Amino acid sequence: MTVDGQGSRLPHTCCNTVAMPPVNKPVKLAHVALAAGVSEATASLALRKVGRVAPDTRDRVIAAARRLGYSPDARARSLRVGASPVVGVLADVEVMLGSPERPRLFWPRLLWGLTSYLSDHGVGVCTVTNPDQDFVRKLAVDAFLVIGIPDLPDLSLGALDHVPTLLMGKLPKPGRPPVAYHDLRGMTMTALDHLVDAGAQRPGLLTYGELYGISEKSYRAYRIWCQDKDLDPIIIDSSDNAVVSQRIAQAQASGMDAIYGAIGGPERGLEVIGAAGLEVPNDLLLAVLGEGAVERLLRPTVTTLSLEGRASGEALGEAMLALLRGESLEPLKLPWTLAVRESSVPR
Repeated sequence: MTVDGQGSRLPHTCCNTVAMPPVNKPVKLAHVALAAGVSEATASLALRKVGRVAPDTRDRVIAAARRLGYSPDARARSLRVGASPVVGVLADVEVMLGSPERPRLFWPRLLWGLTSYLSDHGVGVCTVTNPDQDFVRKLAVDAFLVIGIPDLPDLSLGALDHVPTLLMGKLPKPGRPPVAYHDLRGMTMTALDHLVDAGAQRPGLLTYGELYGISEKSYRAYRIWCQDKDLDPIIIDSSDNAVVSQRIAQAQASGMDAIYGAIGGPERGLEVIGAAGLEVPNDLLLAVLGEGAVERLLRPTVTTLSLEGRASGEALGEAMLALLRGESLEPLKLPWTLAVRESSVPR
């Protein structure tokens, strides 16, 4: 309670004051959620009248929104009450398509699994390739799945705070929305352990160009694995055709008897090993991180850690449904498999 100049007691209003936005700033969903004492995801569901939200909670959120003067910053969102929910997939097209020489099949398969799963559950999908914050904020979607956006930290804190969001490819971190990722450390160590079980004693790591993303995570996992095995790491960059065959030949002569290809595809692994005058699997065993598409068609067929695009898409679809229901999510590890083929079976 507070006291005015006449000595009268006035209601204490600190809670409402905390929830109010700064002067001359728009009211955001976060302010409504704080005033109503719920999460932003629950506030979003309550205002859109979808999902499993208790009637008293929905009434409390609506009352807080009216009191604060909240208006969703999307022109069409008010028209969507009662309609089927829509998931926005915010994606980097360059990441998804790859190159003409090495087209990527993982992402089309992932989108196939995602859209099929959500469609079967009455949810639409809108693919968005424009990461502009103002553009994204105005989209009439009910949740976001973010794939491969370089400036993700700024984007996630800005344009995506009005709807539930799932980030793919990022590791769990305090303050981030829920994440889904492939366990590249576990995958790398599984591949290296397989090569050792197949008879290798000193596996090397084949990378391609600058270390970032998948290649950086695989590189770190490989170094940890070597340290645990008391082995000196053998790391070969295959991006320079003029020297890579020489490096592989020198490493093989020094004891390297297997290669794990972290990036570049199975064709690249066979190509550079062949250019060094060596054969798979007679001279070097080979396993690669791949998409499970062409590895079985090559000669020899190539042992692959497959990222399982369609199964990953279906797992993401299940997670997005949970977000739409207002549920909290634990970090989601996406599925993968080890397919053993001729390249890692000694003759």
